[in-house]
Parts: sequence; structure tokens; C-alpha cells
Amino acid sequence: MTRPQETTELHCPACGYNLFGIESEKCPECGLEIDRTQAAISRIPWEHRDRIGSIRAFFRTVILATIHPKKLAAEMNRPVSYAHAKRFRHICAILAWLPTCAVVGLLLINQDYLGTHSPASVWEQIFFAALTAASFWVFFLCVTGFPSIFFHPTRLSSLQQNRAIALSYYSASAPWSGLGIIYAGSALVFGIGMLNLNQFVEIGAGLLTLCTLSLALIAIAAPLRLISLTARSGVSRKILLGLSMPLAWGALFCVVAIGIPLAAIYLAVMIFSMHSM
Repeated sequence: MTRPQETTELHCPACGYNLFGIESEKCPECGLEIDRTQAAISRIPWEHRDRIGSIRAFFRTVILATIHPKKLAAEMNRPVSYAHAKRFRHICAILAWLPTCAVVGLLLINQDYLGTHSPASVWEQIFFAALTAASFWVFFLCVTGFPSIFFHPTRLSSLQQNRAIALSYYSASAPWSGLGIIYAGSALVFGIGMLNLNQFVEIGAGLLTLCTLSLALIAIAAPLRLISLTARSGVSRKILLGLSMPLAWGALFCVVAIGIPLAAIYLAVMIFSMHSM
């Protein structure tokens, strides 16, 4: 998909009527008085990070996209930067990817808990760790971008489709940034469990599962609440989005996070065994 381009097109904040080329201070469709100065400025905090600071802008945008879908949907009638939304999505993916790699690394190191005693060499372990990390990165990129498929129905203009796609990046990726906080406690409990206190490992596993499921529900709810406000979608599209997200996550996890590393390991074992013959 090519990078969407913004234009000077302006829409009424109330009814979405295209005000481009109209000099009247009132919307000809609904009669709302238009403040063109305010209507042309995005209210997404991430768009103003140079002024308010990147960290503050990021957390404010996470709250906006997760808790206030109506306020986020109102940005359909203001300029929305696709490039900025994509950067926000990548940061959220990184915040989900790093703690996931940490938790998986703790599981792999704690071989007594996993019941494995593989005599793999150091290079084999490094190869497997790097491949697993790369696979999870692809997984989170796909997860945070998947809902955008449903946010550009043909009934919208090309500009509105581009804005809806950008807003879907905010909504679909913001909840996943919470993994950085949720996994921190679980990783700490796992770390204690590595001291041969396996009961802490079991508590950490339960906490990790519960928090992940809760976050997944939030990650499904946020785009569902946004799509009807931006893409003007009916019930059927919302149901299709709600059902397809967990199915797509499961398929992606099996293929990207499990299938690719296992296939690479099998190939590596075959190659190493041929060299040892």
C-alpha cells in the first residue's frame, strides 16, 4: 500500500461534509459554525510531540486511542499524518516485542522448568534466539496493522480512507504498548522462579496468561468501537472484524512465532547432522 497523502480538503466536524472551496463560515449541510483554524489542526497528542514532548505525547495518545474512541474518530475531519501514525504503531510494536522476547528468553533459560536438557551449542542457541526474536517482531507488526484492512470501505473518499487507516493504526496498536508494563511484573516473578523456586514460576505463568488475555480483549474492543465511527460500517463489518482479529492472531502466532523457528531449527539440525557424518 502506498503512503497516503494529505490535501487541503476540510470536512465538517459534525456531519463530515466536504468544505473544500466553500468560503462560508457555516456548513451548508448541517449549519454548524466552522472555526477553520481549529478544524485544520489535529488534536492527536502524538502529532504535537515536538511541542509537548515525545513521552508525554505517546502516553496521552495511548489513552486517547484506547479509552476515548469518539475523540479519536473526530480526527477523521482533520488532517491526520499517515507517517506519524505508522511511527506510533512501530513504537507500540517495539514495546510489545521487547518484553515478549524477555519472557520467552527466561522460559528458554529455565530449562528445568521446561523439562528440556538440550546440549545445543552456543551458536545454535544464539541462532534460535535471534530467529525467535525476528519472528515475534513480524508477529506484532502484523497484529497492529491487521485491523486497517477493514477501515477503508469504498463508500468513503480516498482522503477519508487514508485518514481512517491512519486512525486504525493508533487504535489497534495502542493497547499492545501495555505489554511493557504487564510483563514487567511477570518477568520479575519468572526471575525469582529461576532460583529454583518453581512455585513463583507457576504464579508468573498464571499472571502472564491473565494479563495477556485481558489486554487481547482490549485490543479487540478498541478497533471495534472506532470502526463504526470512522468507516461508517454496519453490524456485519464489525462482526467480521471482531471474529477475524483473534483468528488472525492465532494463525499468525502459529506461522510466524512457532512455525518459522521450528522449521529453521529442523533445517539447521539437518545441516549440522550432514556435516557431522
